[in-house]
Amino acid sequence: MQHAHEQCFLAAVCRCIMLFAVAGMVSPAARSQQAPDEVLKRVTFAKESAGVLRQLSAIDQLIADRQWPEAVDQLQRLLHDGGDNLVPIDAHWRVTARRLCQQRLATLPADGLKWYRQRVDPIAANWLKHWQESRECSWLWRIVDEAFCSRAAERALDILGDLAFEEGRFHEAEYWWRHLSLPSEEATGTSKVPPLLYPNAKDPARAWAKQLLARIFRGDDNLREAIEAFASEHGDAGGRLAGRQGKYVDILRELAKKRPAPFAATSAGGWPTLAGSSTRQYRLVDLPSFLKRPAPLAESTWSWSLADPSGGERPFSGPYFYPVVVGDWAFVADARRVRAFNLHNGKEWRSPTGDAWYDLILHGKRQLPADVLRPHNDTSFSLTAVKDRIFVRLGSQRMGRLAPGEAKAAADTFLVCLDVNSDDPKKREIWSQGAKLTDLATHMFEGCPVVWRDSVLIAVSEFQDGSTTSSIACYDAETGAPRWRKPAELCQVSSFADHGPRYRHHDLTWAGNALVYATHSGAIVAIHPGTGKLLWARRYQSATNVADFRAAGACLYARKRLFVAPADSDRVLCLDPESGRLLWESLNPIQVVHLLGVAADKLIVTTAKDIRAISILTGQTIRDWIQPADGVPLKTSGRGMHAAGRIWWSTVAGLRVLDANTGKILAHPFNAHRNELRGNLVAASDCLLVADNARLRVYAPSLWREPLPNATPANESNREMEVEAGSGQTLGSQDFPQSESATNGSRHRPPR
Repeated sequence: MQHAHEQCFLAAVCRCIMLFAVAGMVSPAARSQQAPDEVLKRVTFAKESAGVLRQLSAIDQLIADRQWPEAVDQLQRLLHDGGDNLVPIDAHWRVTARRLCQQRLATLPADGLKWYRQRVDPIAANWLKHWQESRECSWLWRIVDEAFCSRAAERALDILGDLAFEEGRFHEAEYWWRHLSLPSEEATGTSKVPPLLYPNAKDPARAWAKQLLARIFRGDDNLREAIEAFASEHGDAGGRLAGRQGKYVDILRELAKKRPAPFAATSAGGWPTLAGSSTRQYRLVDLPSFLKRPAPLAESTWSWSLADPSGGERPFSGPYFYPVVVGDWAFVADARRVRAFNLHNGKEWRSPTGDAWYDLILHGKRQLPADVLRPHNDTSFSLTAVKDRIFVRLGSQRMGRLAPGEAKAAADTFLVCLDVNSDDPKKREIWSQGAKLTDLATHMFEGCPVVWRDSVLIAVSEFQDGSTTSSIACYDAETGAPRWRKPAELCQVSSFADHGPRYRHHDLTWAGNALVYATHSGAIVAIHPGTGKLLWARRYQSATNVADFRAAGACLYARKRLFVAPADSDRVLCLDPESGRLLWESLNPIQVVHLLGVAADKLIVTTAKDIRAISILTGQTIRDWIQPADGVPLKTSGRGMHAAGRIWWSTVAGLRVLDANTGKILAHPFNAHRNELRGNLVAASDCLLVADNARLRVYAPSLWREPLPNATPANESNREMEVEAGSGQTLGSQDFPQSESATNGSRHRPPR
């Protein structure tokens, strides 16, 4: 009898082992379809509506019965009355009813499409006429949003692509043209929400050629196969493209070979925002000339203290200063000040009384408690520079609801627009906006502003009654006037317990034609930056074993993919930025510190103990691309960069230089000699900048120590030198809109 019991016990153990083994083999996609956990249950999206599915089901039956008048009428009514509603595709994924309606209209048979166009074409043509008279893009957006399958929409899509291309926003241009033509393998998919393709475009070859043109001009290094795929389908197609007449494929091959210099990303220009681009992916094709020399950097050319003058800094786990570069000037912000450093002569701008370039309290006349302005270990200080403007979020670093009896000033946050060329520090502030504070809720700006066209957008968090509501606010970049009547509400996350305030700020990311926001608490949401309308939303499973420290949690957009490493998850997600569809989820747990960039088909990420590559096609870690290769942990200490086919990795042991393709350590002076270069890296204006939590160090050619011809002291008390304005090399970005890269078109005169 005892033997029988033992057999039963062993059989039960074997069954359990088998169950655990099967559970371990569940794919990430399958995991994403499982029932939502507690975190998913407390994430609710704005305008979420499950009832739309019933309406769409009824419309599908009308289409199957070829009842075109009724089907078209109901689709139009749903577009008008509920197009902004988010419709559940599965437990995690939501897309707008607008997209689902357009999808059905775009796939109607010829007689159904004809009926639709008879009703909609006159209205859409009138909207197109309004655009021709006013040149307001809102008319083109309206055509695409509300009459995507009309004849006028084909023209609107082409114009939107042309406008984005002319302004250097090459990712956005490609996005619009992709609606007119797709490669065969992309157009035929099995997704529940396939790519949205305009029906029966007149010239798909030209639209496809324009997409390849945009990829050439943004510096895509993976073009040969794409051009040959185009040649196999449209080898004989031709016309006028890029100012030339001929076969499209011949023009594309010639341009790809020459790589137009004015649009190649180089180190000659500036560094306008966090990670060098609002896509958070900025690949430099070239390096500052002195970094090519076969010698290590013995000492910095210039060095400035970034220590908090009020003292009382808290312990930190990683660098929190992210400089930007405009012409020959580097700008660094903290919670209260923006400081300006002259890269040419090594002097910081100071007023005769010793004031910083801009001070929120002295120049902005705001009053904030000193303790809310001090850095915290999770803090991230970043700015965005566009032409002669700087946009920066200042104020309280603590994100959370006010404690009972606490003064409202302790939660004051401001979005400030500053004039780079202003002579008077008291007049540098062009405009500012403060987040709304009430007795019931605390609204706070957070993260790095994003500039798109003539608008500036920033994340807003509302803390109220144990829940957080995430929104995005949009302002006119020139005047500060609100672009939208109120911030675009994205989602609400309810907390079961009060975990206290947070200091890690959430940053926006530009992805094609979407602005993406990751809450780092179970949700990722995308909106259209021009209208504030929701595009898609996704929940994800949170983890409880994530590291305490994770760097600034921006998403990264590259190669028509959106990569997200949520701070509350131990996985990397790869999404389709147009629809929010999950392409893959990393197979193994990974504690990401920085999403550093994409090199070829590899996503380079840094962790608390190493740097590694993940395949952007499968999500699998590439076993041969990891450093240190011996498995001995080496902690990341700052955000590195991707430049000249190399990965520049900032570690606690100094800077390491790796081959971007293989991950091998190069025979480079930085690797052969111990160095002190650790911090957030910026390469611009022929300089290498390294910012940690104590100092900003600048490494530059020794000739920069010599004054430029005719340079004379402007004001000895200001300790600055006038620099003659001169032409610089135009920088068309690989990965960010021209509105950001426009800072690099010419040298600015020094801030005075």
